[in-house]
Amino acid sequence: MDMIRSSLRGVDTATADAVLTTELACLRCAKSHLANFSWGHGYEKTFIAATHHKDEQIQLSALGLLCESVRTTEPPPPSSLPLLLTFLYLNGATQSPNFRYPIITTVKKLLVRIRDSSYAMRKQYSKSKGPDPHPTVTSYQSFLRSLVSQQFNALHPFSSYQRRHMALSVLHLLSSVFPLSSNDTPPVGHKSSVDEGCLTKETFIGPVFEFPKAVSVNQARRLVYSLRDSYDANRALVLELLACFPLDSHGLKDQPYLNYLNASFYACMCSPKAVDCTTASYLLRLLLRAESTQFNSFLQDRILGAEHHSQNTSDMLENLDDNSPYWVAVSRLLLILQSQLKEAKEDLLAATVQNPLYGVMQSVRAALEEAKEMSYDKEICRVTIAKTIELCSEVATLASPVVCNSSPEGFLPGAQGLPADNRYGTPAVKGAGAQSLLLCCWHAMKEISLLMGLLVGWAPISDNPNSLLTPTQVDAIASIFTHQLTEARHRGAFEMAYSGFQKLCQSLWGSPSPRFHHMPSQWVTELLESLQSKSMSRLLSITRRSAGLPFYLQAILTSEPSHAGRQCPKGDHENTALSGHSLQDY
Repeated sequence: MDMIRSSLRGVDTATADAVLTTELACLRCAKSHLANFSWGHGYEKTFIAATHHKDEQIQLSALGLLCESVRTTEPPPPSSLPLLLTFLYLNGATQSPNFRYPIITTVKKLLVRIRDSSYAMRKQYSKSKGPDPHPTVTSYQSFLRSLVSQQFNALHPFSSYQRRHMALSVLHLLSSVFPLSSNDTPPVGHKSSVDEGCLTKETFIGPVFEFPKAVSVNQARRLVYSLRDSYDANRALVLELLACFPLDSHGLKDQPYLNYLNASFYACMCSPKAVDCTTASYLLRLLLRAESTQFNSFLQDRILGAEHHSQNTSDMLENLDDNSPYWVAVSRLLLILQSQLKEAKEDLLAATVQNPLYGVMQSVRAALEEAKEMSYDKEICRVTIAKTIELCSEVATLASPVVCNSSPEGFLPGAQGLPADNRYGTPAVKGAGAQSLLLCCWHAMKEISLLMGLLVGWAPISDNPNSLLTPTQVDAIASIFTHQLTEARHRGAFEMAYSGFQKLCQSLWGSPSPRFHHMPSQWVTELLESLQSKSMSRLLSITRRSAGLPFYLQAILTSEPSHAGRQCPKGDHENTALSGHSLQDY
């Protein structure tokens, strides 16, 4: 290598980049053809130079030289492994996804090599020299512990999003390549990407490394703290990591710590900041998996301690079945929403600061996503869905006058002919104003759309009296979506409604019941008639910037299956009437 380096530097036209690229190519060739190839000081110097290079392709070439091999059972030289720690430290904060993803893919190849080659070495070593650990395997275990420690150290609050994402991605790789062995009880719902045959072999010899056992209590709690990350991609990785090891063995089921998490969840759920409400939804998923019974007891105490709870509320709490803890959580969150809705009806402007509705609605949606994957009693499920739709309809009625206002960004209570009663409060509330009121209503309508979209995408629609969604409830959901898409003036309010309404239309088109199957085509006909009516057309948001009416038509027309024959009125007469009316009157 020194001879090649000196020869290249003797060429006048050879640049530093050309020299480095050629050295990497020579090292790759030597690694492929030399059986006794080993990383020496000169090779490490070339690798470090490539790692510091500004060209991402040269950096990836150096990483590939370190990690890749033709055979997955070829053991990596222990002396080369610290170079990976150096590479990740220097490039962990890269801002380019096109650079970050190849790094993760290449690192996975090295981890798989360590796993597979360790098994082969330990199997051969145990036959010849007994159960003592192989020296190379010991080096691998030390390296993996160092890698785990390095990535957890990168999760401190002041690190960038990119560095946190890289660290969480590497930890996720470790959890998938080195899960708990079959001798231990893996957590429910954890899916490992490790080959089943490899796991079967390792149960006889013992795994070379188990990621969950390498995580300390403090590191596990650092993961929980990372649920406060402002990026959902990182939060999702954290939740998957927390699902890969038993929570009771990492101090996450200690009573004081659970009390702290419960209090943090409730504070975040009632926060006016949207990012805190999202944090609450992730904490809810964790708490339901960790100790659902205690979490439900915490919610019950919060309901009974509220000022607006009634005897009817207490009766509902007593009638819930504790055998379905996830559905119990949904029901109790709905009771909290009912209490907050009562306060909002009295003074919505004060509620935007003190108890905004969208936080608990987002938690209801998160709990429903978890509950629908579990076994459940159909009657409890039916009652819960009915209560969800009822409360969402009431919230939509309360928030619609704001998001459907002709000037939603500057809406003030009592302005432009809207009710001037206490329902919208007074601007005297500290921290409240037109913008906070609009944000509260916009987030509430967004959560309604996501909740309704979740229900229609999961619960089947039919005329069966035992169906989870009754015809009356389907009409209520359709009314919410129709009102948002045809009259809302705020783009964010109907963009989410479009997605949910499209799911509803798909379910209706696919329903065998004629009553449901013909509903979308009836909506198009009614809309065209309304546009031709002078009295009704004034209510429709058609030509304002980013209006929702095109989304309404698009959701119906694009969701109609072509194999069943077109039923929507698409003739020239209707289209001409629609276009002419729009241009003439607006």
